[in-house]
Amino acid sequence: SMDAAFNIKGYMAEASLPADSPFVGKTVAELEAFGEGDVEVATIIRERFRRYTPASHWTLNANDILLLEGEPDALERVVVQAKLKLGDE
Repeated sequence: SMDAAFNIKGYMAEASLPADSPFVGKTVAELEAFGEGDVEVATIIRERFRRYTPASHWTLNANDILLLEGEPDALERVVVQAKLKLGDE
């Protein structure tokens, strides 16, 4: 149906993980848990161009670019509390 075709699972946000974020050295699962299950790390970009679909046990590094998927309120909460920087900041 048309409704199913336009059903958007969530929104995407691109954010970098600065060195002063409390999530540097933590796992993907820990960041996702911080989002209370409403945020998923869909992709990690490292070394400017290498794209990875991360496993939950992957460690987050300073300067990783994270493509996050989730509802707008949950994304905003994770970005602010994890001290992430949005792509346009």
